[in-house]
Amino acid sequence: MASCYLTARLVIFVVVFLFINEIAQFCLCANSTNTLVCIETERQALLKFKQSFKKDPSSSRYRLSSWKGNHCCQWEGVGCNFSTAHVIKLDISSKDIDDVLETQGVINSSLQELEYLSYLDLSGNNFQATPIPMFFGSLKQLRYLNLSSSQFGGRVPINLGNLTNLRVLDLSTVYSSGQLQLFVDDIDWISQLSSLQHLDMSGVSLLKAKNLMQVLNMLPSLLQLRLHDCGLDDIHVGNDFQNVTSIRVLDLSSNDIHLVPLWFGKLKNLEYVNLASNSLSGPIPNVFQNMTDSIRELELSDNSFDSVPLWFGKLISLVHLNLAFNRLKGPIPKALQNMTDIRILDVSHNNLSSSIPMWLSTFKRLVHVNLASNNFTSIEGSLTPILRDNCELKSLVVSENNFHGEAFGQHSRGQGNSSGCIRYDLEELDLSTNKFNGSLPSWLGQFKNLKLLDLDWNAFYGPIPPSIGNLSNLTRLDLSENDLSGTIPDNFGQLVNVQIMDLSNNNLSGMIPDSLGQLVNIQTLDLSHNSLNEVSLESFGNVKLQIMDFSYNSLKGTISAISKWFSRRVQTSYLDISSNLINGTIPENIGYMMPLQYLLVADNKIEGSIPNSLCEIETLYILDLSRNKLSGSIPNCVWKGNSLDLIDLSFNELTGGIPNSIGNISTLEWLHLNKNNLHGDIPLALKNCKELIILDLGENQLSGTIPSWMGETFLSLQILRLRQNKFTGDIPSQLCQLLELQILDLGDNNLIGSIPHCIGDLTRMRSPKGLTELPFTDWNKEDVNQVIKGRELDYANNLKYVVNMDLSSNNLVGAIPDELTTLSGLFGLNLSHNHFVGEIPSKIGEMHSLESLDFCDNQLSGSIPKTMSTLTSLAHLNLSYNKFSGPIPQDNQFITFDTSIYAGNPNLCGDPLPNRCPGDHESSQKNVGANDEDGKETKTEKVLFYLVIAMGFASGFWGFVGVLFFMKSWRHAYFQYIDDAVDNMYVKIAVKVARMKKRMERK
Repeated sequence: MASCYLTARLVIFVVVFLFINEIAQFCLCANSTNTLVCIETERQALLKFKQSFKKDPSSSRYRLSSWKGNHCCQWEGVGCNFSTAHVIKLDISSKDIDDVLETQGVINSSLQELEYLSYLDLSGNNFQATPIPMFFGSLKQLRYLNLSSSQFGGRVPINLGNLTNLRVLDLSTVYSSGQLQLFVDDIDWISQLSSLQHLDMSGVSLLKAKNLMQVLNMLPSLLQLRLHDCGLDDIHVGNDFQNVTSIRVLDLSSNDIHLVPLWFGKLKNLEYVNLASNSLSGPIPNVFQNMTDSIRELELSDNSFDSVPLWFGKLISLVHLNLAFNRLKGPIPKALQNMTDIRILDVSHNNLSSSIPMWLSTFKRLVHVNLASNNFTSIEGSLTPILRDNCELKSLVVSENNFHGEAFGQHSRGQGNSSGCIRYDLEELDLSTNKFNGSLPSWLGQFKNLKLLDLDWNAFYGPIPPSIGNLSNLTRLDLSENDLSGTIPDNFGQLVNVQIMDLSNNNLSGMIPDSLGQLVNIQTLDLSHNSLNEVSLESFGNVKLQIMDFSYNSLKGTISAISKWFSRRVQTSYLDISSNLINGTIPENIGYMMPLQYLLVADNKIEGSIPNSLCEIETLYILDLSRNKLSGSIPNCVWKGNSLDLIDLSFNELTGGIPNSIGNISTLEWLHLNKNNLHGDIPLALKNCKELIILDLGENQLSGTIPSWMGETFLSLQILRLRQNKFTGDIPSQLCQLLELQILDLGDNNLIGSIPHCIGDLTRMRSPKGLTELPFTDWNKEDVNQVIKGRELDYANNLKYVVNMDLSSNNLVGAIPDELTTLSGLFGLNLSHNHFVGEIPSKIGEMHSLESLDFCDNQLSGSIPKTMSTLTSLAHLNLSYNKFSGPIPQDNQFITFDTSIYAGNPNLCGDPLPNRCPGDHESSQKNVGANDEDGKETKTEKVLFYLVIAMGFASGFWGFVGVLFFMKSWRHAYFQYIDDAVDNMYVKIAVKVARMKKRMERK
């Protein structure tokens, strides 16, 4: 025992001595009292090396600025030997994006003069895709070389194999498209680095290194190997790797490995394994069974694993398990039940279902739990035990599932601490996008360290607990899209660290509390879609909001007061006060007061004219003044915004013409001027707006012809709406060049001529993809009116999917071109109230997407094509007041249409019309004549026929009724049976009617 004790003390002494010696070797002169003057040749070498880099004048701190004077051992990043003054360490790595050094070209080779350099770290800088310098291979004393994230490119020099003293080699990089990638075409040089313990070549292309594992198998001291995103496949990793038994960390993630190699099972000392983002599938392979005593972290995310075998539960040393983004199905695998020491568990983004098991709450060491994006429907018990009995829990994410019921259980309303935790570590609680209901418990205020609380898109109801105001460390609070009611707690002003607060889409009422003005760090405040009715903007005097959304409330006040307040909030970029009760006139100097990017004040009671100063807002992206009472003309001023995408002035009382100045906004994508009193021509200056996606000029007094240059200019146009104006002339054939067009509405004008035969060239109407998302526009907030199914509808949430053509109420003539029927993606087609002649094209049955078709009030003739009965999606049809003749189709939805759709066509016949078709009448006459000729009944036959009928009736009637009359017991039994049958029938009918009502209510 004594000898063992002395040996142990000796070992400890040696380890401590070596540790102290190592520290001494790498001591920085700058941190010591020693005033060593470094060797002059080495000082000059460092100065030459410094000249390889640019000095960024915009940087507040230039790291090489300290490289002055003779004391180079005190320069930042330079380390010298304590006794010899030789430079042994050079660390100019960058940890901050604002502190990156950039080369001026080729790196100066003067570092070769640092003969004793053993530590070189250039990581995190920008070497602008230049090759790794060849002279690095001559720095033979190097034990540590870190070039990670330094944007080197090209071939890794093979003479790095000369660095036989290397312990650490890090060449990792994050490769991006268009960048010159580092690559290795000869990997044999690595086998010379026999002392290597840490190798990281992540991001380096190893496609040509087919003998990779054979070479690495010759590094007996290797402890860590990281080959993330190297282009490896099964051939690369298939060779034997069992000799490197000392390896602890292995990262082969983001490659193209389909099978876990068998040598995995022989590496019994592995502590960390990362195989994420490969092509692995099936059950988790058995090779991990031999790691039950060693493996602590296992990353298998982003593969196609479909099951977890039972033996997996033997990995009881696991503290970190990531199975996210796989194809796991069924309940949470029972194999995990024994892993009670687990600290990080991520099974998000799978197909797991059923309920969260109760045994999960017994894992007392949980730190991070992520169950998001599965199909869980319930919780055994509630989340309360997991939250309140796990003192170390920092993150619980169960968002995007199908959870029903109360998240915190019935007992959540109680107070107290069942676990005895002195303090809670919970920092993130995300239950968003589920169907949780119930009230929010007041004990949520116990989690003082909480930084993120996201409960949005659920059905929580009742008041917001004031205790949430005690969570002073919150940086994000999202309670949106629920049924919360009452007022906003006044103590929310205590959330001094909150940066994002979203309480939108609830039933909150009352005043916006003045205390929110104390949130000096808040950047986003969304209180939209509530019933708030009052706000004191003066209380927000110290708040520097970037995004403020108070839309869809009942707030009162004047636009003048709001603009004055925002003039002092220079950081505000987004203001939305739409759909409130704001009144007054827009101040003349608003453009100088409000440096905004998004100004949305639609649907209020603002009146007066639009001030010219709005053109002065250089940062403006979106301007929405729609649905107010604005009058006067649109300012003809120079718009200084270089990125203006959307102008919406619709539903006002504006007059005058469309100013030429709008044509100078080359970035404009949405122009909505409809529902005003504008007149004049469409200005030629609009030709400069080549990025337009939506042009809506409907419901004005515009005149002239539709410009032919539209088709040559607006190649991205998806909605063209000119309805209800006074346009004349033909439909320009150039409009057929608008291949992206999805809505064409020219209805209610004075257009003449025929439909261009090139109309079939509108390819997006053949197979619509949905309207393109604008970069700064939410399509759910935009709307366009369309006359579809016989009435004007306001399309908003589903606008991007509407495909419609409306040429109605004009003076168009000629036949309906066959080419029109090639637009098989049309949702609605309206050619009514024109002067079209000829027949309906026979190929109209190929327009399978049609739901609304209106040809009424024309001069169309011929029969209704039988192919129209194949339009099974057709819900609205109007063929009235034409010259159609012949039978109407009798198939599918045609039997459901009302007769009014055929009015004014006297020559149409067939059910349900009163006119019988000639063919039907002749057929019935032939059948009657044939019966008369083939079998004329004599009076005797008729008498015998009726006699037989009478006898049969008498015998049947008295045979049944007579028995019931004389047999009382039979009579009672029979009528009891009838009563029971009627009752059963009534119950069945009542149940079916109730089910139908429920289905209709859901729809």
